[in-house]
Amino acid sequence: MTTPCAPSSILFYHGLPGAPSDRTLLSTTAPTEAVDWLAALHTDAPFETAICAQFERLTQDRDPVHLIGFSLGAMAVLTLAARHPTRVSRVTLISPAGPWADGAFGDQMAGAPVFRAARRSRPRLTLLAVAQMTWLRFAPDLFLRTVFKSAHSTERALIAMPALRIHIVDGYARMFATHLHAYVRALRHYACAWTPTTLPAHIPVDLIQGTKDTWTPPDMARDLAARLGPQTHLTWIDDAGHYGALTALTDGPMPG
Repeated sequence: MTTPCAPSSILFYHGLPGAPSDRTLLSTTAPTEAVDWLAALHTDAPFETAICAQFERLTQDRDPVHLIGFSLGAMAVLTLAARHPTRVSRVTLISPAGPWADGAFGDQMAGAPVFRAARRSRPRLTLLAVAQMTWLRFAPDLFLRTVFKSAHSTERALIAMPALRIHIVDGYARMFATHLHAYVRALRHYACAWTPTTLPAHIPVDLIQGTKDTWTPPDMARDLAARLGPQTHLTWIDDAGHYGALTALTDGPMPG
């Protein structure tokens, strides 16, 4: 069960595939809680209604919070900031996934086959997710090498580090085992429905992007920054890939 956050705290929303433990890959001087946001999707409520209900419980009677969204966690964070602007003080997006629904960046994303399956049908995506789960269980190293095959060399060097490789495999495995259908549901929403909107001017947005990211490419980051409004500040991490932008921030506190 996720516990309520402290006043003026930071809430971290992981990517997909991913897990709340991804929060350990960055550091911050402020109290931070990793949100198991897929747990909110074990319900029949619409996607936005479900994650907003969880967020409302977490932030009830609290000061506005700083939201951090990594990768596809950006979809959750931006949805919450748009729906609950008085409860959000700041947004930080790390290697964020921009909108897929308009199809503008499909050919640039390494995960495009998964998103195409998500657009076609829920059963097809579910079968693919089950296949990934089985592959990960019986051949985790081969699975990880395949997933990172198209990544930049600096990103592949990251997964050569035993501790990080174990962390990623364990996070993926826990997500598939615990939230398989919620994962499918989130990907379907991303691929078929989600489009971000301009956020209120009082919410500053820090967008952190690696220049060599093949999962959420730089052009997608530029497009997302333009959509979110003039209060968005885009910071480039040279020669960093997807996870590289996340781990590059472990030497200091997050913005804000």
